[in-house]
Amino acid sequence: MVFDTRTSDMMKASLAQYFDIPCEKLVEFILKAADFAQKKSRLAFDTTVFEDTLDAFLENFEVKEEIEAVMCFHFSRRLNNTGKDENTYNLRDLLLADNQMSYFLRENGYKFFEEDGHLAFRYNGKEYYPENSSNPDALLLANRLGRNSVEADYCFNGLAFGDSLMRNLYALRLFDGPEFLLSLSAFTHNNSLLKKYKNNSTFYCYRFCIPVEMIIIDGYETFEKDNLIWFLIHQMAYRIMLYEDGATPISDDGNPIIRIADDAILPIEYLQERHEITLDMLRE
Repeated sequence: MVFDTRTSDMMKASLAQYFDIPCEKLVEFILKAADFAQKKSRLAFDTTVFEDTLDAFLENFEVKEEIEAVMCFHFSRRLNNTGKDENTYNLRDLLLADNQMSYFLRENGYKFFEEDGHLAFRYNGKEYYPENSSNPDALLLANRLGRNSVEADYCFNGLAFGDSLMRNLYALRLFDGPEFLLSLSAFTHNNSLLKKYKNNSTFYCYRFCIPVEMIIIDGYETFEKDNLIWFLIHQMAYRIMLYEDGATPISDDGNPIIRIADDAILPIEYLQERHEITLDMLRE
């Protein structure tokens, strides 16, 4: 089974199916738990009380289905001439292997290579060292390449819930191009790089179903499978609570970030669908 996190109604149906209880009963208890959490706290909504109250109710039901995969939503501007290769690569393989992105970068004077366990690059024959600069774009670039005190950040990431994706500020930032490419062009003072990429690409939202064993929740990296599933249950309950109270989210910035291992590649088999996203859609 997979929790369907595309809309609030789908989340309700998924949780009701998972715990084998009527959807109306599930919603009734979520709202009761929310009311109790609000009354228990004199200042603000007490999330711990909400989760504990919810758990006390849901743990009375025997779960008969196992969560095998997790839904994940990923924004990405992709070059139009990718051909049949629709796998989703980690940054290391995207820059070092033969694919449309590495071809594009080489055509524009960039050559990436591996050096002492991290990535390095030349631009028009000159080597660049972003870790030696205090510029914010250089810092992000150095982090992604593993060229400073933090570990390399090559991993794919996406968002756990699809109900209000068009209000996500991160999605808006990615509209002009991948975050890595934005930093690379700024660091090397090459504005034409982004323009070329944008003119020859399309911005999409991808929906994946990824095996639960591969899933890492950003900020909760130590979670085992059971903890991860209960985390998603709690987060779905919060969203259901908001919609039932008529409080449509103003933004989507609290959407949990899903990652996978730095060296993992998502095969095309995990892709459920993709939709082209326009700028107007992100500003609705």
